[in-house]
Amino acid sequence: MKIVNKILNPKQAIDIAKRLNKQNNTIILAGGCFDVLHFGHEEFLKNAKKQADFLFVFLESDESVKIKKGKGRPINSQNLRAKNLAKFSFVDFVILLPLMTKNEEYDRLVTQIEPDIIATTEKLCM
Repeated sequence: MKIVNKILNPKQAIDIAKRLNKQNNTIILAGGCFDVLHFGHEEFLKNAKKQADFLFVFLESDESVKIKKGKGRPINSQNLRAKNLAKFSFVDFVILLPLMTKNEEYDRLVTQIEPDIIATTEKLCM
């Protein structure tokens, strides 16, 4: 499967994930703000990718970052954060999330992508 762009909207991500799942590929899902990208982020994502064939990264919206991180945030726009993440060879897809305020919104999207593993900074959840 040839993919031209690593930066996707949720619908594009769902479509690609369905194709990858049908081909028996493993998908790991990580997510976050990634506003000021640092070594810890890089190591977390690099280690996550080692667990699966494809790494999908949920990227919070600017509005969500402002709510979670406070005044003056985000420092970098969602588009710039996405471009920075997409530069990593071990990141296969960056999903630009809209503002999501309810866990059910995240749950619905995760259910549609059907990852084999969800990566968190604490552990990998299977």
